[in-house]
Amino acid sequence: MQTEHPGGPTPNASGAAPHQARIIPFPGRCRPVDDPVTRLDRAIAALDAALAEQRAAVRTWRSTTASLVDSVQSLADSIHLLDSKLAAASATLQRGAADMR
Repeated sequence: MQTEHPGGPTPNASGAAPHQARIIPFPGRCRPVDDPVTRLDRAIAALDAALAEQRAAVRTWRSTTASLVDSVQSLADSIHLLDSKLAAASATLQRGAADMR
């Protein structure tokens, strides 16, 4: 238990004086505070830039999606063609099997 020690820091449990801490002040702003209008102008410019990037990203996404739709449609067409060829081959094989009986 620590008690007040006259003439100096309070000793710790071992009886030695605790280390003294040096307080470092929090650094101030590196640049002067801008007026509100300048800050607002900068914020609006940053927002405009972000919106332009979003518009470009949406255009790219739409283009990529359209390309994907075309690819999927081409795949579907190929599957339908394969299905019809397999059905024709199956019918031919079934006729051949019936003729062999």
